[in-house]
Amino acid sequence: MAFAMLKPVLDKHAAKYEATCDARRKAGAKGGTQSGKTRGKQAEANEANASGFGSNEANEAVNVNDNVNVNGNVNVNVNENENVERGTGKTPTRKPSFVKPSLDDVTAYCQERGNGVDPSAFIDFYESNGWMVGKNRMRDWRATVRNWERKHPKPTNTATGQDNGPVITDINDLFKD
Repeated sequence: MAFAMLKPVLDKHAAKYEATCDARRKAGAKGGTQSGKTRGKQAEANEANASGFGSNEANEAVNVNDNVNVNGNVNVNVNENENVERGTGKTPTRKPSFVKPSLDDVTAYCQERGNGVDPSAFIDFYESNGWMVGKNRMRDWRATVRNWERKHPKPTNTATGQDNGPVITDINDLFKD
């Protein structure tokens, strides 16, 4: 009984759906051509871009200076698209890309700073994870050594705050000449 009441509505929607599908099928068979003025403007733009003419001329900046120079200073127009830092007149310099340090580099830097960082452990750790700091590529290994200093401080005497010296792990090291 309920279906009998819904059947006319369902038939109406099915017919509308079929009509929409037919209209779209016919439009697709035409190749999707657009009508009227829009198609003409788009065709002109496509032809201009394809030929290579007009695109560069249209995008170039035109510097017009109508000012009269009374005081002897030279007016200079700078194209904003050039790689020039504003106000300095210098081209920006790129930072050199990261270069992996050698064991000798890290050892020399750790000795210079007098920290307790083991250079071979540092190299091994970052070599194993592809010189990544978290999910980011390492930019400055010296800064990373300084972070290791903070995270792994050199052992000190807590009473006096002085360095205890090297830690002896083998008793035979005490008796060597």
